[in-house]
Amino acid sequence: MQVGHDPHPLFNTSELDEQKAFVDDTEDDETSGHLYVLRSNSQHPFVVENRDLLHKIGFTRGELKDRFSGAANEPTFLMSGIEVVASYRIVNASAGKIENLLHRFFASARVDVKIRNEVGGAVEPREWFFVSLGSIQEAIELIQTGEITKARYDLDNGKIVID
Repeated sequence: MQVGHDPHPLFNTSELDEQKAFVDDTEDDETSGHLYVLRSNSQHPFVVENRDLLHKIGFTRGELKDRFSGAANEPTFLMSGIEVVASYRIVNASAGKIENLLHRFFASARVDVKIRNEVGGAVEPREWFFVSLGSIQEAIELIQTGEITKARYDLDNGKIVID
């Protein structure tokens, strides 16, 4: 496993305009899904050594417990049990779009992973990042305020920088 350097451009302000209300929550609001941040319980040496920085950022339209019920048998979860370290109920916005914004924001910290599947091929989960939970939470707050368009993730220093 290695940290990748995916050259995705940062999203523009027009993409954020529709999503700024995702934290407003009243009885009339509609839940579009759940954004989650996971850690792997894998005993692979790379995972063990980097457990505090290796996170999966994903979303589900269903219930969290249902999404993770077969984690130990799924390549996307590194064929291991998982620990949910953060979850967010998304209302009045697309959970998938928010996930995509976070993936693009942290693209430079994406971890290149290849997992062998049962038929001898390889699966490459693309939702694992070498980034602290604090930085993920900070990025979510910046999406909420709309300030994410002024920010970038500095991989070398492991922190978000506001330009």
